[in-house]
Amino acid sequence: MSGQQDTSYHSLGPAFPQTHLPQGERSKGGVSPETQRDALLSSNGLDAIDIRGLEIPTTLHDSPSPNLAAIFSHAEKPPSFAPSVESPIRVTLGLTGSTGDGGRRNSEDRSIALLVQEQIELSAAEVTIFRNYVERVSRWIDSFSRDQPFYRKVPIMALRCPVLMNSCLALSMKQSTLKASGDEQRIRENAAIHYHQKAIKALSTLLADTECASRDEILASSIILSTYEMFDVVGESFGSHLGGVAFFLQSRRVYGNQCGLQGAVYWTWYRHEIWAALQTGRQMLLDEAYWQPPLIKTFEGVCVEDIANRVIFIFGQCVSFCNSGDTGEASADEKIAARQRRVTTLDAALEDWKRKLPSSMSHFFAEPTASQQENASHQFPFLWFMYPQSAIAYQVYHASKILLNLHRPPIPAESRGLGHTQSLWTRRQIERSREQIFLVSNAGVPDTWSLVSTQCLYIAGLVTEGVLERQRTLELIEDCQKSSGRRTMCLADELRTLWAQ
Repeated sequence: MSGQQDTSYHSLGPAFPQTHLPQGERSKGGVSPETQRDALLSSNGLDAIDIRGLEIPTTLHDSPSPNLAAIFSHAEKPPSFAPSVESPIRVTLGLTGSTGDGGRRNSEDRSIALLVQEQIELSAAEVTIFRNYVERVSRWIDSFSRDQPFYRKVPIMALRCPVLMNSCLALSMKQSTLKASGDEQRIRENAAIHYHQKAIKALSTLLADTECASRDEILASSIILSTYEMFDVVGESFGSHLGGVAFFLQSRRVYGNQCGLQGAVYWTWYRHEIWAALQTGRQMLLDEAYWQPPLIKTFEGVCVEDIANRVIFIFGQCVSFCNSGDTGEASADEKIAARQRRVTTLDAALEDWKRKLPSSMSHFFAEPTASQQENASHQFPFLWFMYPQSAIAYQVYHASKILLNLHRPPIPAESRGLGHTQSLWTRRQIERSREQIFLVSNAGVPDTWSLVSTQCLYIAGLVTEGVLERQRTLELIEDCQKSSGRRTMCLADELRTLWAQ
C-alpha cells in the first residue's frame, strides 16, 4: 500500500467504547505462514486478541439472520440502475455527519446513510478484525484480479461507508470463526452474525434507492456478503443467494473484461457460482449468452490473472454442461449429437487456451529430496509454477478435460470392439489430467488460491485409483480447511463414500 493509504489505515482511532483486551492464547489453527505477512498477522492478529471485548449479545447466535437471497428475492427481473459514477456524493445518497458512535446509526432511525462525512473509527478489537480483512481475506476475493481492488481500494472506501465496513468486519469474523472451536467459535460466530445482520439490513434499504444502488460501495458490499454466505451456508440452500447477485450484476452491466472493482466482482461471483454448481448439480446462472471473454490472437503481454480467468470461464461452462439434463423433445440421436457438438466446442476452447500460453505459465517437475523423504512414509513428485495463478489455471484446464471426457456421449454400439480405440484414448487422457492436477497440488498451494485448487483435486479424485494417491489426495483436500477455514472436508468425505462403493 502507498504511504497515503498507510496513513489512512493507522488513523483508525478509538471512537467506540474502549475495553482492555488481554492477549489471548494463540489458537492451534494459526494463520497459514506461506508469506511473512501472514506469519506477522498470525502473531499479532485475530489469534492474539480477546474479542469478548466487542460485547456482542450472547443470544444473537440463535436469532434468525437475514441474507442476500432474502433481500434479492423480491426482484423478478434486473432493475435498471444507472452506471456507477465517481462524482462527489450528495445528500440524496444519505451523506451524514459522523455521530458519536462512529457513523453507526440508531436502529430506530429509518434513514440509512450510505456515507458519513468523517472517517469511521474502530475499537481496538475491530481494528484487529479489519486488519484480518485487509491483510488476508481481501486477497482471497482478489485472487484472480490484476487490480486487487478489494485490497487496495475497498478498505479505503469502507472508512466512510458503514455498510461496507460492516461487510468487511462480518467476512473477516466469519473466516476466523471457521478456524476456531468450542466457546471461542461461538463467540466469534455471534460477532460475525452481528456485523452481517447490520450490513444486510443496511444493504436492503440502500438497494431500494436507485442512485445508492448504482454506487461501487454497494457493489463491493454485495460481493463481500456473497463471500460470507459461501462460507456460511451448506446443504440444499448452498449458493441460493447467487441468483439475486447475478441479477444485480446484470442490472449494473458488470462484465469480466472491466477493470477495477467491476471486473473483480464478476470473477468472484463466477468462482462462487462454479463452487455452488459443483456442490448442487445445477447449471451456471450466467453463461456465454450474457458475456464471454473476447477472442485474442495471443496471450503474450496478458497478465497471469487474465489468462487464468479465461480458462476458469471455460471451466464454468464445462461444469454447466455436465450438470445439464436430457430435457427437451428432441430424439435420442439428436440429443447425443447436440451433446457431442458441445463437447467438441468446449474441448476446442480448452486447446485454444493451451496453445496460446506464454512463458509465464512455465512449470518445473521435481522429485522429493532425501530430507523430504525422511519426514514422511511416502513422497510424491510435484510440479511447481512461478506464479500460483498459473498453477491453478493449469489445474483448471485439466479438471475441465476430465469433466468433458467423463461426460462424452456414449460410443455407438456398432463402433465398439477391439478395433475401436476411442475409449482407450479417453482413459489415457483422463489419467494424464488426473496426474497433472495431483502433482500441482502436491507442490503446495497458498490459502489465497486453495479453494479453486481443491475443487480441481476433488475432480481428479473421482478418477484416482492408487491407494497412496487417494490417501494423499484426502490429506491435501483436508489441509485446505485446516489452514484457511474453508469448508472442503465435505469433498474428502464424498470421495471416501465414492471409493467405498
